[in-house]
Amino acid sequence: ESLIRDRINKLTPEYFILSEEDSSQNKTNFEIARESDWVWHIDPLDGTNNFLSGWDHFAVSIALSFKDELQLAVVYAPARNEFYYAQKGSGAFLKLDGAPKEQLHVKNYTKNNFDRSFFVTCLNSLAEGNKKKLDVLFRINTESLSVRRLGAAALDLSLVARGVFDGFWEQGLK
Repeated sequence: ESLIRDRINKLTPEYFILSEEDSSQNKTNFEIARESDWVWHIDPLDGTNNFLSGWDHFAVSIALSFKDELQLAVVYAPARNEFYYAQKGSGAFLKLDGAPKEQLHVKNYTKNNFDRSFFVTCLNSLAEGNKKKLDVLFRINTESLSVRRLGAAALDLSLVARGVFDGFWEQGLK
């Protein structure tokens, strides 16, 4: 996170940086971000448990918003060398190692009926008292083709854009 913050600060010192690790310690950062025009959003390691377990489903995600509207975003899965990026008005793209960039057409991937759709979620916090989350998981799992619980929201959403999954849901993401 420090490396990313330092590089961004050199490029845009006047922009506010809201990072998952820093903001989990300081809740006032969310209030400052709401009042700032330009805000960088950083999650230096989305899928920490996957990373710590040696599974390659983790990513770095960085986005830039202007007045609460996303302008650009990148998701990089270093273990897979997958680089997803999007810019408002320009579309979303995937760059794989050594291959030409591929434009992602998210709207084309929502053709399936719900009962033929393949979903992904994180559901990182299934602690006691989260019966509602389990109820939603059970309902979607029984009424759809299938559900996967992978644990890296930014990468999961990128896989929806890529067409691997038909949809994603989660509650309480940071």
